[in-house]
Amino acid sequence: MNIFEVSSPSNRITSRGTAAAARGVRGTKLSNTSPLVPFRTSLIVTGNPIIGFLQQAEVGIPIKELCRQHGFSDASFYNWRAKFGGMTVPDAKRLKELEAENGKLKRLLAESILDAEALKAALGRKR
Repeated sequence: MNIFEVSSPSNRITSRGTAAAARGVRGTKLSNTSPLVPFRTSLIVTGNPIIGFLQQAEVGIPIKELCRQHGFSDASFYNWRAKFGGMTVPDAKRLKELEAENGKLKRLLAESILDAEALKAALGRKR
């Protein structure tokens, strides 16, 4: 199997996709050994590798080459640089922990607001 092919049967393209591949539509591939499957269009990268990619770019490796070698888009690289630029691995871990804590606190606040609204409605008070 090619590294660009998805092995999951649920991701296979229907017969309509075969015509698209014959016309050269992007994101599809004809293969002699396997049925038509879409290209893998996303790559999930988290944590230390992102910092490593950013450090490689700072050293002088061209961004296009770096993205091609590791299989992610230029847009992903620039988004990561905007978010993680200048950080070290411990800084990135701390940022992730803070984002998780912030999400938890937001959920708790939303629940408490809903509880307060439910109490007001149950007691029949106006807002």
